[in-house]
Amino acid sequence: MNSKEYLEQHAITHNLVLKATEQVVAGKLYRLTLEVIEAGEKKIYEAKVWVKPWMNFKQFQEFKNVIPSFTISDLGLKSGKQL
Repeated sequence: MNSKEYLEQHAITHNLVLKATEQVVAGKLYRLTLEVIEAGEKKIYEAKVWVKPWMNFKQFQEFKNVIPSFTISDLGLKSGKQL
């Protein structure tokens, strides 16, 4: 199952990127912390996406629900502010 099918099957829609990092490997590995709406309920997910643009390659490495171990202030955001 690809990432799009997974998201559609679980009724997940993107809401807000809370945190993002990038690591240079054989390409780039992006780590994203997302606030999503799943079946009408807000949840926090972590996703890893591996990208090699010269090969037209994108692969979803991981997508998992997490209990947030950080707060909005840990991310440098103020409550109620959009990015």
